Amino acid sequence: MVMINIILLFSLVYLRQVFMDIAYFDPVQSQEITKKVVIELFDKDVPVTCANFYSFIKGCKVGGKDFSYKNNIFHRIIDGFMIQGGDVLNGNGTGSISSYGGRFDDENFKYRHYQPGMLSMANSGKNTNGSQFFITTAVTSWLDEKHVVFGQIIKDTLQYVIDISKVPTDEYDRPINSVVIKECGDYVEEKERKEL
Repeated sequence: MVMINIILLFSLVYLRQVFMDIAYFDPVQSQEITKKVVIELFDKDVPVTCANFYSFIKGCKVGGKDFSYKNNIFHRIIDGFMIQGGDVLNGNGTGSISSYGGRFDDENFKYRHYQPGMLSMANSGKNTNGSQFFITTAVTSWLDEKHVVFGQIIKDTLQYVIDISKVPTDEYDRPINSVVIKECGDYVEEKERKEL
């Protein structure tokens, strides 16, 4: 509980940026490509949801087990709609757990799915948020008031998400070739990284 309070307090003064290095097979180039997608989290307005997501970005323990988005797959991809991942339990879209244990309530619906590149919680109905999330590749306003938006793609990396959304999928929207989060963590600008 103390850790959650520290995270929430920290989020009120800090605009957090994280990254995901996503690897996918590009059929045009006939090779695996890895692209860095940068995400800005809306910590100030959606702190509980952002803290949950950030816990999986950094890796966390839930019920004594280690969970992370690292090496997790995007199990559902629909061109012109979104890419969905974050099933840290089963890796196929059937499982979801929050960093708080179990599921947690919809925090608020302050942000809308008004443009491509919105980061939103996947759920199985009202107040069933866990680890699964999706990134939109189009305006998806019919999802407003049903899915909590808690971040957006930045740094001109939205095109990478759109490219990923075009990978071949089967009849159940599962990618034919795995789309994997190879690495994830806090985003540091290239200039800052060189100075470290």
